[in-house]
Amino acid sequence: MWRYIGVSIVIGLITSTLVFLLYETGIFLQACGGIFEFYEESGLMPEGGAGKTFSDILQFAVFVSLAFGIAWAAIDIPRANFKVTVAVCAAFLVFSLSPTLALHDIYFEPFSGFLAIILSLILGMAYSRTRQGQRKRLIHAVMGSRISPDTFHKLLGVSDGDLPMKAARREVSVLTCRVFNHPALMRELEPDDLVELTNLLLKNTAEHLVSKGAYVDESRPHLVRVFFGIQPGSDHAADACIAALELKRRITNLNTECERRWFQTLDYGIGVSSGELTTGVFGSRGDVYFSALGGEIEFSRRLCGLNTTYGSSILISASSYMKAKDFVEVRPMEMVYMEESDVMAEVYEILDERGRLTDDQLKSRDAFWQGMIYYREGKYDSALESFDKARLNGKTDLPLEHYLVKVRQFLLHPRPFEDGEGEDLESMSG
Repeated sequence: MWRYIGVSIVIGLITSTLVFLLYETGIFLQACGGIFEFYEESGLMPEGGAGKTFSDILQFAVFVSLAFGIAWAAIDIPRANFKVTVAVCAAFLVFSLSPTLALHDIYFEPFSGFLAIILSLILGMAYSRTRQGQRKRLIHAVMGSRISPDTFHKLLGVSDGDLPMKAARREVSVLTCRVFNHPALMRELEPDDLVELTNLLLKNTAEHLVSKGAYVDESRPHLVRVFFGIQPGSDHAADACIAALELKRRITNLNTECERRWFQTLDYGIGVSSGELTTGVFGSRGDVYFSALGGEIEFSRRLCGLNTTYGSSILISASSYMKAKDFVEVRPMEMVYMEESDVMAEVYEILDERGRLTDDQLKSRDAFWQGMIYYREGKYDSALESFDKARLNGKTDLPLEHYLVKVRQFLLHPRPFEDGEGEDLESMSG
């Protein structure tokens, strides 16, 4: 952003200096001699010179303002035809100013201002064709409204090697939000109501996540997927986890409105996974877009589905937890199988931002965590005792109830314990 401002200032200074030097030769006033005579003969200005004035300061102010303004427009506006349109409108205004001021007995020559417009436009468009000057057009073409204006301006200031459009392997966090009961909503709601509800959902998901620095990779009525980490140096995992918590609160509020208006609520899940992805610009001529390839994208989607198993809202991968553990409070869920790497990996449920849990909630979280340790060791009596301690009065805890049921089943029907129960693996493959 500052690079473009600096270039605009340089172009404005160059143009202003050249026009000023020409102005001092008197060439512009000589060119306007016939115009001023026409004003007097046509009655726009009284003859004889009574009351008529001429201001160098006004002339300087006009062409200097035009030099800087057109320079900024020529650099800032991505499309060439829009740049020319702005210049034409400015030229029309500067030529209109001359007869308008003549009505007030003021001489004003428009040619210095017109030359300032032409020079700034030429220099600005020349810069916009350089590699640095084309950056804005490139980012706009491949990302457009999928990023926020703030993110757009930050990307303008990074080095060429840090631009996300450059093909590379990058550390990225993928956040996916899925609505599971969308088919039921299609059956229950009228088309107008379904479209309105879906647009409210997209506004509270895609638009909100974009405002938090995310890039929208996919946005459909039942699924929104975004990438955090396209800005160099960002704590993408922490940003994604905190954005997921905020998103949960927004959807909770949206569900209150949906229940009031349509007697329906959204059954949703959020998954966050962090890791290396291959990023770059994909597509063919006329249809290019920024995207990424990698296993973390699919794993994020599968984490969404696991929420239906545990009754949770937000699940994150072990890699996301390791990068964001200083920013969020979590508790472990069960080990799950990752097909991409052929290993068992732990997933975590986000409870809140770091330091925001009450003392009772912290004790509940710790008891739950201890219960999970006993559960994985096959010590079901101890696990049941810890899970019972994790209960909070007056609060429904679906993941806790999920494991209480499983532990009681094991106690009633003992069998060898295996990491990653079958139902969880089945839900993952779905």
